[in-house]
Amino acid sequence: MTTPTAPTAAIRAIIVEEFGPPDVLRPREVPAAEPGAGQVVINTVFADVMFLDVRLRSGWGADYFKITAPYVPGGGVGGTVAAVGAGVDDGLVGATVTARVGGRVPVGGYAERALAQADDLTRVPAGLGLDLATALVHDGKTALAAWRAVDVAAGDTVLITAASGGLGTLLTQLAVRAGAEVIAAVGSAAKGERLRALGASEIVASTDPRWSDAVSARPQVVFDGAGGDVGRAAAGLLADGGALVGYGAASGGFAAVDDPRIRVVDLGKINAAEPGLADEALELARTGELAVTIGQTFPLADAAEAHRTIEERRAIGRTLLTI
Repeated sequence: MTTPTAPTAAIRAIIVEEFGPPDVLRPREVPAAEPGAGQVVINTVFADVMFLDVRLRSGWGADYFKITAPYVPGGGVGGTVAAVGAGVDDGLVGATVTARVGGRVPVGGYAERALAQADDLTRVPAGLGLDLATALVHDGKTALAAWRAVDVAAGDTVLITAASGGLGTLLTQLAVRAGAEVIAAVGSAAKGERLRALGASEIVASTDPRWSDAVSARPQVVFDGAGGDVGRAAAGLLADGGALVGYGAASGGFAAVDDPRIRVVDLGKINAAEPGLADEALELARTGELAVTIGQTFPLADAAEAHRTIEERRAIGRTLLTI
């Protein structure tokens, strides 16, 4: 193991002490991580805060994700490699990287030092801010996978639900670049303003139970980040032969759709099958071809407020913790 500096005995972290409301997130000191074979330790500068983090903290999905309290939440970080384990290139020490942490379960990120598999690292290209790179830990790869799962031609109509989230803002830009007309379904006027700035031609308020009546054209593609009733209504608007790409469940659950008129895309299989997407997303951000929306940042100690902001639907784009 390569460790350029002596390991600290304890680090600052956020602990979910029990499942419940945001106030169960508490600052604590925990033992410092040490890398095993194939692993690295990252000195964390930013931690990504996902909607999934919020759901898991509340107790949702604990059986599926096999997660028990107490635990350190967070599945994505940005920082510098502090130490490497056996079998990992010593040259990584000091590299600026982003990483998914926790494997299939997003845990371990809200801390001063995070443990990651070396294979899960993405080097941050020179010229791209680490905050922007961290905001793409999850959304960058998923946005490109979702986009490439469908064929969008110039003049097509694309409907995006939960469009003001990190993924929605990226998909909006990809669709606009392709010459599509984008209908953005959002929860508030303020969120709609951001989507207008990114090129959306039509904004609808999905908080209105009859929101789908306001949609002016049948889309060829729906990117559904909302799920639930909103996702089902969006799928019902699709033109015959259209495609539904579901990637989120902001409304409480993924949209269950059984409609022979449309094609439902299994994004999980596609996302797992395409290597190199994370690097490509960072390069698109570096060159300015994709604008990354970081709507709010919070100090590590204020993780509870970050969760509350997301839970109350006040967040726009990505939410980050600063360490």
